[in-house]
This record gives sequence, structure tokens and C-alpha cells, in this order.
Amino acid sequence: MTIITGKPQKKNLLKAAGAIAGQNQRFPSVREEDGKNPGLLSVHNSTISHGLFYVGASKIKVSRNYPYKPIDYEHKRGEIQGFSISSRRRLLSKLAEIQRDDLPLWCALTFPDEYHDHIKEPAHWKKLYKRLISRIRRHFPTIGLIWRLETETRKSGLYPGEIFPHFHLIVYGVEELTFRTWLAENWYKACGKLSIKHLAAGTSCKKVNSTRQLFAYVSKYMAKPGCENLNIGRIWGVLKPENIPFVKGVLVQLTEKEAVTLIRYMRRYARVKSRDYKSLTVFLDASFWYYRLADILYPP
Repeated sequence: MTIITGKPQKKNLLKAAGAIAGQNQRFPSVREEDGKNPGLLSVHNSTISHGLFYVGASKIKVSRNYPYKPIDYEHKRGEIQGFSISSRRRLLSKLAEIQRDDLPLWCALTFPDEYHDHIKEPAHWKKLYKRLISRIRRHFPTIGLIWRLETETRKSGLYPGEIFPHFHLIVYGVEELTFRTWLAENWYKACGKLSIKHLAAGTSCKKVNSTRQLFAYVSKYMAKPGCENLNIGRIWGVLKPENIPFVKGVLVQLTEKEAVTLIRYMRRYARVKSRDYKSLTVFLDASFWYYRLADILYPP
């Protein structure tokens, strides 16, 4: 954890940035009042304004000096009914914590026309997908991926206009050519070898060329609304997160005035609606803002 107190100076920011590679520990959660680490800043127990920068990734959160409200740990989420607004926000937040320069594979899994008999059985979709995931766990111990279930209207084949499911995957830790061949063969087997055409066209897998392209895929496919009123559990999830290049947040202490100023700049840059924000999370290049923080808050 890195804490910068008072007015952010360039030398302090550079010193803090150097700690990212060496220390780079996530800030602590709620701590017991046991006298250890007195004065340690935490998002959960502090009323101090602060910014959380995922340097190297795409997420920034700035919070103003408001009293902490205890979390109701007895509250439980309701039954998952689809891809809600909150679920979409959590997915985007998770994706924004991934290292920008480490580009993944973008993969898709589709079902053949012969699967039409089960097209209205969402539980069966997940059953076949879990069958594939079990095989992936065994054959690729270094893999890490984020998946999303989506439904879309068929535009070709024997059943145009009908709703068919498919899965999108963002994959890390595997070699492209090997995984592409393996994925096509094993998805074909997991679906029951329904059609030889499915072996050739049931999957797609390619390397993402740039961060810009990755964000375009995410906004068009991963974060697209859908799957409403499907009582099938999770619509998206993470497999082996330890193999995904997630970035740890760097915590910067701010004054109330600095936090308000930074929120105003971020809001305008991201074209977010104007209002009195207690906190603001945006998905921008965190490194760009972090290394220019002193100049942004105190222009020369």
C-alpha cells in the first residue's frame, strides 16, 4: 500500500510509483482496533478523502471526506435473474483492473442448429459449459479467463430469428494456436458431437491486437445487456483469477478540495453527468492520471 499525504508532489508520486512493482500490496480491509498499525489508512475505516489508482490498468476511484457507513454483512443478494445493472457494473469494474499491456485471447462458443431441441433449457446450456470448463482446468493449469453468457437472435442457419445462447471468453495464460485447436475439438465433444460443421465453425479464437480493440469487444459483447429473466445462476464469472494479470490499487490521500477538483476533472473527461458526487469511479488510463496528478491539481 502506498499513501501520499498532503499536497501531492511529483517526487512523492514517482517514489510511490516505484513501490508498485516491489511492494504493490492491496490496501487493508476493516481492521480490528487492536492497536496495530495506528493511523493506517483504509477505504473502510477512514473519513479521509482519497484516490485509488489502478496504475497500469483502467480504473480510478476518488472518494470525498464522508463518514464511513458500516456494511450490513447479514444482507444477502436475491436470486440471480439475469444480467442486472449492478452485475454489469461489477463486470466492467473487474475488467478495468486488468493490466492494459497484457493482451488476451478473445474466444466465442456457439451452439449448432442441431441443439435446437434444448434451446429453451438454460440449465442445459450451463451444463455443457461446465463440462468444457472441467476439461480446461485439467489441460491448462496456467489458464485464467473471464466468461460471459449471452443470448442473441440467429441470423443464419436452419432457425433464423430464434434466440440461441453463446459464450464469450477473455483468456490469459495459453498459447493461441494450441488453445484454438483444442477449444474447437473439445467444445464439439462437450456438445455431444451433434454436427461435423460445428467442429469447424462452433468456436472462434484470436489474439486481441490492442487495448482499444479489447475495450471495443468488451463494450459490444461482454457488457451488452441481455439474459433477462433467466433463472440459471451466474451470467458471468472468473476462472483462476490468480492467472489473470490483475493490478493492485495504489491509495493516495487527498484533501477535500483536491478530491472535489479531481472528481470534477474526471467527470468532464469521461463525460459523466454533473452532480455532487461523494465518490466517482471511472474507467480511464489510470497511469496517465496518476503520474500527472500533481500537475492536474496544482497547474504550473
